[in-house]
Amino acid sequence: MNISVIITCHNEEEFIERCIRSVLNQTIFEKILEIIVILDSSTDNSEKIINELYKKCLKIKIIKSLSGSLSNSRNKGLNLVSGEYVAILDGDDYWLESKLENQLKEFKVLDNTFGMIYTNYIDLFENGEKKKISVRSLNNYNQQQLKKYFCDDGPIVPSTILVKKKVFDEIGKFDENLKYYEDTDFFVRLLENYKVYHLNDFSCVKQRHKNQITNKLYNLINHGDKVIFKSIKRNKILFKLKNIRMARNRNKAAIQCITFYDEKSIAYKLILQSLKLNFLNIKTWIILLIIIFPKSFNLFMINKIKQFININVT
Repeated sequence: MNISVIITCHNEEEFIERCIRSVLNQTIFEKILEIIVILDSSTDNSEKIINELYKKCLKIKIIKSLSGSLSNSRNKGLNLVSGEYVAILDGDDYWLESKLENQLKEFKVLDNTFGMIYTNYIDLFENGEKKKISVRSLNNYNQQQLKKYFCDDGPIVPSTILVKKKVFDEIGKFDENLKYYEDTDFFVRLLENYKVYHLNDFSCVKQRHKNQITNKLYNLINHGDKVIFKSIKRNKILFKLKNIRMARNRNKAAIQCITFYDEKSIAYKLILQSLKLNFLNIKTWIILLIIIFPKSFNLFMINKIKQFININVT
């Protein structure tokens, strides 16, 4: 049982050494066949830093790219892997030392219906603050994992996953035609063919930046809908769940609007759209009631009911 690691890097000189060293420091480093670093359109000192690390570890393979696409970079790495398992790591994130060991142990006892293991993670903010994020587990849903993920995904963070290589061979790689939510698209396709296992570890630290595109979820609604329509076109079983998923995306964006930006007018529009899609959803009505009250009360109520309404904001 051996592992190929794919690291994507775009102008991440501040983080890339920490990232790669977290792979070199894995407790089962001997199981890692190769560390494929896709250096995509970087103009900073990332390449110099990676080359210095390569001198100390010949398992590192540096591949240059000018695609400017995260999906393309990951796919370039996937085209080169030779390991039985594949782990993905973004260049600004890093792993805890036992990440791969713990996941590999689980794969040894899981049956062949499982294609991927994912974990919780830790958000690391620019001020140094850390916050543990417990990801929704799909372990208790068995054959209903696909429906549960489609209606109410985790989220699953790519830097936490360990995937069997044969999964990519069978279902394909990341869709380079999707500008956003290519991860969601891949996970839906995976769940159409395999089960996934949630390992309740905090195995990865995810670097958060104030300018990340996901800071404005309502700007990505159309991109999320594109993945939904692509999924139901391929899998008719998901058609009945379309409105549930679309309403969920709008609820999530509305919660973020009033939690972080105090943009009530946008939140109202999103909630109205959600009600048209799924009028009987109690979650949507709760959010609408929250919007009516002042922001201070909103934050208090959201913290009290977030676990109940089961919405994650990232």
